[in-house]
Amino acid sequence: MSIGLFGGTFDPVHNGHLKIASEMLRLLNLSELRFIPCALPSHRNLPLVSACDRAAMLDLAIETEPRFVCDRREIDRIGPSFTIDTLVEIRKELGPSCPLIFLMGSDAVHSIDAWKQWKLLLNYTHLFIVNRPGVPMRFPSHIWEWVKMYQVSNLSFLDSTSNGHIFITPANALEVSATEVRNMLGRRLLHVNRLLPSSVFDFVKQNDLYLEQWNNENRKSSFVKKSVLANEN
Repeated sequence: MSIGLFGGTFDPVHNGHLKIASEMLRLLNLSELRFIPCALPSHRNLPLVSACDRAAMLDLAIETEPRFVCDRREIDRIGPSFTIDTLVEIRKELGPSCPLIFLMGSDAVHSIDAWKQWKLLLNYTHLFIVNRPGVPMRFPSHIWEWVKMYQVSNLSFLDSTSNGHIFITPANALEVSATEVRNMLGRRLLHVNRLLPSSVFDFVKQNDLYLEQWNNENRKSSFVKKSVLANEN
C-alpha cells in the first residue's frame, strides 16, 4: 500500500488542507497520509506561531481519521527544513519498494527549481500535483520539460512503482488562503470557524494564537502609512 506525504507550515491547518488530504486518500487508496509540518522553511517567511503549536493543531485536526498521521521529523531536526532530506530519511526507514507519493500545489511547482536538489526528488517519491485556484497550471519552460518527462496519466503507476512519476490531478484545492485565515483569527472574526476544524479554532482561542501577531503586523502597517503621509506632506 502507498503512503502519502503532505508537507507545509500548516500555519494554521485549515479545511482546505483537510479536503485535499481526504481527496488524496480516496483517489490513491493510501494506507497512510503523513502531514509533515515544516520547522524552518527555506523559501518563505517564517510561520507566525511555534512549530509545537502548529503540530498540536494538526493532531487535533486529524484525530478522527486513523490514516492521517502528524510526522514531526522536520520539527525535531536542527536547521532549515529541506524536503529532499525528509524524503531520504523516510525512504531509508520504509525501504526501496514502498510507494511514496508527495503532494504539491501547482504554486509550489512554479518555483521548485529553487528547492534543494529538486531534480533528485523523484529518486525517492512520486509527485501528486494539485491545482491551486488562481494559479495557472503553466510552469516555466524548463520545469514543464522536466514535468512532462516523468508525467503519467494513470494513477495506477503511482501504486505499482515506488517512485519516479508525476501525476497532475484535475482536482482543485479548496480556495482557502492561510493568510486570510490568520488575519481573520487575529481580528477574532467568528465566521472564520467555517474555515477551520472546531477543535483547531478552540485551540487558537484558548492559547491566544495569532492575535498578537496580527496586532504587530497592523501596527507596522499603520507606521508605514503614517511615514508615507508625513513624507508626502
